[in-house]
Amino acid sequence: MRRRKVRWSPANFRAISNWLSSFTAGTRFSARRLAARRPIYRYEDEFGNTFIVKFYGDDPVTQEEKFKRMDKEFRGIIFLRERGLDKPPYLVVKAYGERPDLDFAIAEEEVRGDQLINLIVNATRRGTDISREVKALANLLSIIHRAAPADSKWWIPDWKKRVTEAISPYKPADDLLELGKKWVAFFPLPFSAVPLHGDPNPTNIAYDGGNIVAMDLQMFHYGYALEDVSEVAAELRHLFAQYANNPWLAEPYIGLLFSAYSKASGTSFTDLTDFNPFYMGLWELEIASNPWISPGQRNWLVGEAYRCWKYGLLRLRR
Repeated sequence: MRRRKVRWSPANFRAISNWLSSFTAGTRFSARRLAARRPIYRYEDEFGNTFIVKFYGDDPVTQEEKFKRMDKEFRGIIFLRERGLDKPPYLVVKAYGERPDLDFAIAEEEVRGDQLINLIVNATRRGTDISREVKALANLLSIIHRAAPADSKWWIPDWKKRVTEAISPYKPADDLLELGKKWVAFFPLPFSAVPLHGDPNPTNIAYDGGNIVAMDLQMFHYGYALEDVSEVAAELRHLFAQYANNPWLAEPYIGLLFSAYSKASGTSFTDLTDFNPFYMGLWELEIASNPWISPGQRNWLVGEAYRCWKYGLLRLRR
């Protein structure tokens, strides 16, 4: 895949450096790009102070939408940190500021520790145990979800869009659409709408052995807690399938995730696991729609989503 060109010039660098100097004593900065798909840079001053700066200016949307995306992430971080997620061991990344005039930039702290995905991949390859990390993430999500009073609204994600974007010859879209309609009949679910991280995949979580930190809150919104928890479950199964060639090795960790979350949040384990198949299938379709997923992985993910929806319905009607 060709890397998209990013607007970048010495003038932009100077403007960003001047902005960051208001948060530190430093005046001289260096910068390097961290991500290929989105312009994300690591800045460091002469004293070793570091910042992560993310730009929304290259998103192929209107100026108004760029501002909304930038501001949603910034406000979501502030909202959660003001409600207790600003101290160890459960944290949301610190945001220093936002600048729509600087290519819709957000400046955040650089989070220490390993990305959770690295720890999971290591577990798939070497058989190391990640129970501690899974329980910590379950606790972190439960704290995020109770950061505000329950909202009476509920909503269903755009599941039809997920199906069509992950279309695969393995299973015709019509079959998935038919199953999706049957799941919709169960809504509203027996949960309250809560603040959600929105995308707690293992690349957006860092763990240093003591603290666990949520990052990249650009998808922050209200919804059912299962949106977050089931994404983690889907990612675990996919990663064990991809790197260990055995998705069933993820099952003990998925069970631990739900039991730990149920205990931490006070939510019924039975209700969580009854309705998890709908959301887990949704996230498997979401993963399948990514352009870097191979055809073989895509077929498997779509097939897994179909099985989640089909057998989940049978369980609900038992």
